[in-house]
Amino acid sequence: MKKIDTFDEKKASLSTWIFNITKNTLIDHYRSKHIDYELLDNYEYLDESETVSATELADLANALNKISQEEKEIVVLRYYEGYTLKEVAEKMKLSYGVVKLRHNSALEKLKDYLS
Repeated sequence: MKKIDTFDEKKASLSTWIFNITKNTLIDHYRSKHIDYELLDNYEYLDESETVSATELADLANALNKISQEEKEIVVLRYYEGYTLKEVAEKMKLSYGVVKLRHNSALEKLKDYLS
């Protein structure tokens, strides 16, 4: 909110601006932790008519910070990177069954934290 005066509604919608701030914050976070995820620049999974509030993004970030690093990695690989659970298992060198259980556990925890 410190830089709200730099927002230009002629260039993008407020939700797009907030989303990009969040994306850049995540990139900075993962770089500082030396986690090498290739972040994608396409947002095909977002419905253009939907908007995400800053509060919702903050809530999601807080919820993600409450789950284990391994669960967070599974969620990021699955939903942000777009890998299947089988590909996540291969990438993390874990069995598919373990990844599936931890994925479900992570989603349940996130659901609880966000409700």
